[in-house]
Amino acid sequence: MSIIFAMIKFLIIILNLFLSKNVLSNTWSINEQYDDFSETSFKYIYSNWVEPNKSLYLRSGNLKAFLWKGCESEKNYFNIEFSGPVNLSMSSYEHEGMFISGAGTYNVKLNVDGKVVMTKGEKKFGSNTFYLGRYSTFPINGDSPDNTYLEKILNSEKLKIQFEFKEGKRHFNFDLSEMPKGC
Repeated sequence: MSIIFAMIKFLIIILNLFLSKNVLSNTWSINEQYDDFSETSFKYIYSNWVEPNKSLYLRSGNLKAFLWKGCESEKNYFNIEFSGPVNLSMSSYEHEGMFISGAGTYNVKLNVDGKVVMTKGEKKFGSNTFYLGRYSTFPINGDSPDNTYLEKILNSEKLKIQFEFKEGKRHFNFDLSEMPKGC
């Protein structure tokens, strides 16, 4: 009986280490969505869900996010999908922009392999998706514009993205080292 208890305890410890180190952050998948109305499909690469560096609570639980990138897009961009609607701080709202089609442009910070840059992205009101790079030039923090910056981000090893929520600044870590480069 004590051997079984010891084995169970050992498995629980291993499982806790596995989950606490966020080892799953290397997991990437490819998905295809089919629109039966237009009879078209859309393929994209996506990461597993990751938690922010500090908890953000929704009514349904802790907020999580995953990164996804369209495979067949003419433009090179990627998006962050949240597990629920988010309230970004108005102090990160790009005041020079306009609320177009129920969306707002917000400033965010990226840490790409240790280099921090400021950029912006768009989020529609009530949406769980933050569009990054789709409507902006990277980076916007005074560096000269570089049309291949998104490509550099997607070819990097590690990406951290920091959002300013009403509850404070939080960032999400994505390990891009094993992300499929195409699909």
